[in-house]
Amino acid sequence: ISGIKFYYKYNDDGSMDFTNTTLDSFTTENAYTQTRYFSFSDGNLDFAYGSWQLQVTDSDIWLGPNCSVMRLENTDIHAPVDRESKVLKQLSEGFKYTFGFAPIRYLIILLSVVSLMSTSITLLAPVIAKEYLGGGADTFGFLMSAYGSGALLGAFYLLNKKNVLGLGKIIGMAVSLFGISLIIFSFSRVFVVSAVIMAAAGLGMMLQIASTNTLLQTLSEETKRGRVMSFYSMAFRGMSPFGSLIAGGLGSSIGAPAAILASGAVCLTSAVFYLIKLPVIRNMVRPIYRSMGILPQIAEGVEQATNPTIKPEP
Repeated sequence: ISGIKFYYKYNDDGSMDFTNTTLDSFTTENAYTQTRYFSFSDGNLDFAYGSWQLQVTDSDIWLGPNCSVMRLENTDIHAPVDRESKVLKQLSEGFKYTFGFAPIRYLIILLSVVSLMSTSITLLAPVIAKEYLGGGADTFGFLMSAYGSGALLGAFYLLNKKNVLGLGKIIGMAVSLFGISLIIFSFSRVFVVSAVIMAAAGLGMMLQIASTNTLLQTLSEETKRGRVMSFYSMAFRGMSPFGSLIAGGLGSSIGAPAAILASGAVCLTSAVFYLIKLPVIRNMVRPIYRSMGILPQIAEGVEQATNPTIKPEP
């Protein structure tokens, strides 16, 4: 065996907890911490743990007298690793996990649809500002400022939210708000009304993006979280170029207002479908919230609020 690094830590009862193995050179952690690293090169492995006095030979690592010793079987680590197959395997596992768990699947699909359709309002806003609101670059600038102001309000709202409970409903309502805003914006010919609608659209967009991000990270397993968030990034950023292509094509063929109207209708339809599935999603995520200690805390708070005679535990 060559170049194996073992990572372990002490449990509360003093036993050793072996959690991971990686390839590395021989290293040690600060003796005053509860985490230690050991590795070695060449020969068979006799791995021991005890004191910090180390004696390394071709086949043994001794950690002082009166220490425990455990034997590991020889492993051929010199076999060639097909890194491409490993990457494809991890990608396949991430895909199966992301789209195999219904709550995560619905969140990713909804975000993909909204990201695909949302580019129409920013891409075609200059056309609306010039041809339908009778303005110019300043009008377009005010519209986009209103859009950003609404997004800022959404960020402040989520900043003051203390837990993830209710985010699922917020996502559905936010996408509904965004879709309705696009539909109304397509008919508006008054600058002030259009600016207010743009602010509402920005609010809905920010609420959905940030809430989806938070929920995905909360619901995902630690070992799969990175892969789930990669699909989130792909849904959020990767769909925008295709959305721009669709919005530009629709704007050229049926006009900018009709293209924005179609985008809003698709977003609103997706939100309705999501809200219909929301009870199923809640039932599936409830055990996860319980395991994380979120639901019991809320249930205890509700019980204390409805029954003042119950005193909270110190």
